[in-house]
Amino acid sequence: MKTSVIYITAVLTLLGLTVSRQAKTFNLSENKNFQIAQSGQVYRCIQQRNQTYIVPGITGAYIRYGACFIPVKLGRCMEKTVFDKAFVPCGTDPGDRRYYNVRPLGSGTPFIIY
Repeated sequence: MKTSVIYITAVLTLLGLTVSRQAKTFNLSENKNFQIAQSGQVYRCIQQRNQTYIVPGITGAYIRYGACFIPVKLGRCMEKTVFDKAFVPCGTDPGDRRYYNVRPLGSGTPFIIY
């Protein structure tokens, strides 16, 4: 009987450790985008009076068709639009994959390069 109790205790302990490890991993991945966003310079792709701007300016970036194009070589890009609750990876330009394509929605789309 003592062996059964030890066995059951060991199994429950292992299950508890597994569940707690999964929960910690989930929480870290859930907050990853927020942590990245807090650590980097936040830029904005803004459209005002039919003009599009990147604030602050980025070397090598350009504006075309009302969108901001950011060179991929600068690093990884994460953006947050009015539809996104967290920062998500920026899409690349379908015509030229050397650039991220950030569209100014609402009062401007915040994005980070890291």
